[in-house]
Amino acid sequence: MLSFTTYILIIALLGLVCNILTWMPQGIMREQLLCLGNTKNERSFDGGEGRFSISRMLMLVQWFVFAGILIYLYAENDAAARLASPDLDTVVRLTGYMMMPVAWFVAQWMLFRWWGYIFNLGRRIVILERIYKAVYVLAGPLAFLAFVMQVTGWIDPWHGIILLSLIFICAQIVFIFSGFKIFYDGILSLFIIILYLCALKIAPLLVIWHQMIN
Repeated sequence: MLSFTTYILIIALLGLVCNILTWMPQGIMREQLLCLGNTKNERSFDGGEGRFSISRMLMLVQWFVFAGILIYLYAENDAAARLASPDLDTVVRLTGYMMMPVAWFVAQWMLFRWWGYIFNLGRRIVILERIYKAVYVLAGPLAFLAFVMQVTGWIDPWHGIILLSLIFICAQIVFIFSGFKIFYDGILSLFIIILYLCALKIAPLLVIWHQMIN
């Protein structure tokens, strides 16, 4: 079995190559960053939708993997020792932590799709869905950077989880601000937006925070 250091080097190398390729002039990162500036036009999200589907998936997986690893290193007291000699239990537990950001991503995506169906939001929910993917695509390299900073000793697990939390909060702010620009057209829409934030964003985050501090 390969040592943990070898695994880290392989993961870091793959992440570095992935990020370099996606930040090239025709890469998915530049494409998604430009899309966020034009939330009123659904066509701004059509360019490269099929062409960059694999790249988009890789960047989403990057967020899931590195966010999960950072959570694991913070939550497990003996994480470094367990990863130095990984066994089946360690792999299962690490996989479980990686599934946490996956579960949040899928649950939120399904909820706002359901929300759009209930309130008959039409094609605007399609734009919101693509923005939702874009913010996590852009968050992936930041999670990778936080992971590299931690494994190289620049930050400890506590500061790693703080940095990850800041990345996550910024992603939520960008998503909420973009959604507001898409849907706000009067008092009724403002009420729907506030109801959505309270029921599907703030409440789940409060539950997660309560579980973390306890």
